[in-house]
Amino acid sequence: MLRALLLWLAVLATATHAAPEDAGAPVAVEGLAAGDSRNLALAAPPGAYVEGEMEVARGRFRLDLKEAGGRHLRRLEADLAGRATFRFIAPAPGAQLVVTALEPDAAARLSLRSQTAPAQPKAAGAPLLSPAVAALALSLDAGCTTDAFWQDMARRGTPLIEPAPPGAPPG
Repeated sequence: MLRALLLWLAVLATATHAAPEDAGAPVAVEGLAAGDSRNLALAAPPGAYVEGEMEVARGRFRLDLKEAGGRHLRRLEADLAGRATFRFIAPAPGAQLVVTALEPDAAARLSLRSQTAPAQPKAAGAPLLSPAVAALALSLDAGCTTDAFWQDMARRGTPLIEPAPPGAPPG
């Protein structure tokens, strides 16, 4: 009896929280009542560029991107009744695509066509001539945000005009 209950719970969990096996494997979304949703776990690493496609065979759907805790991040499709391509930058781990049927007995297929890994930092180029921008670069390299820089710019005013360092080329 316990084994049957555990098996049933595993099937139920798979039906409500599924994930595509790979970037090209389509996921069928069928049998939802109007207003019902299906959550699809997103396996892309944070910062990855994700492109997917949703093709509706019957009815209409809404497609949302939500964080692990359920907070809404972005509406990808509001009222889809055909085929659409969607794109986004993957948020923190545990994010989900949420497919919601807007009509009874709607059917669709969703697939992730590509996932591009987050960009790697580029090698340093020419030295930065602006002391403020050079300080910002060091701050970012140390893991800080741009908040202090923009607060300073709001205080000082823009555009950012600084004297050229000694020996800098004119212009």
